Amino acid sequence: MITFDNKNFKTRLVGTKEFGEVLISVEALNDILTDNEGGYVSDEAEFVDEQIFYFVSDNEIGLPLSKLTELINTQII
Repeated sequence: MITFDNKNFKTRLVGTKEFGEVLISVEALNDILTDNEGGYVSDEAEFVDEQIFYFVSDNEIGLPLSKLTELINTQII
C-alpha cells in the first residue's frame, strides 16, 4: 500500500524476467501524480512515481500473482 494525497493505493511486488522483483500499483495513482502538462504535482509525487515500476488497472491489481506476473512480463517486453 502506498499513501499519496491522503489516499491509499494498492501495490504488489511482482517478479519480472528482466528486472527482478518490482513494485506495481494502480493507474488511479499514476493519474494524480502528474498535472495536465505531464509534470509532477509535487516532489512527493516524483518520489512516489520513482518507486513504482508499472501501473495496472484496479481490476488487474487483484489478479492472482501468477496471472499478474504473466501480464506484467508480457506488457514490458
